[in-house]
Amino acid sequence: MMRKLLLAAVLCLMTLGCGGTTPDTFADPIDVTGKVTAPSGKSVKDMVLNFQPVGDGLPVPVPLKGDGAFAAKVIPGKYTFYVTAKAGRTTDEVLRNEDVWIKSVPEKYRAGDKDRVIKIEPGQALDLKLE
Repeated sequence: MMRKLLLAAVLCLMTLGCGGTTPDTFADPIDVTGKVTAPSGKSVKDMVLNFQPVGDGLPVPVPLKGDGAFAAKVIPGKYTFYVTAKAGRTTDEVLRNEDVWIKSVPEKYRAGDKDRVIKIEPGQALDLKLE
């Protein structure tokens, strides 16, 4: 009898403890707008701005328009950001092709950096100056 009781208790605890975790749920994405400018003050155009979450969140690649402007839906939170070539082109390919716009992006902004973090919140317009 004691053995059956012990077995039942172990099974009960296993069932409770092994229920698995539910997937992370995130806040609803918010509209984020802004502009990216190079150290020269000129717009960084025809590139991709990448928001990489620091902690929870989802990465968001955002195409930059001809005037450096962007608009995207992003989950509120902390992100690092970096600029890359348009889809299908690596930074090396762009550099070999003498693309002046990637050359206008300082090297430290061509990859994410956890020391460079921005907080994205509702009602915010971002002015990202790549200095």
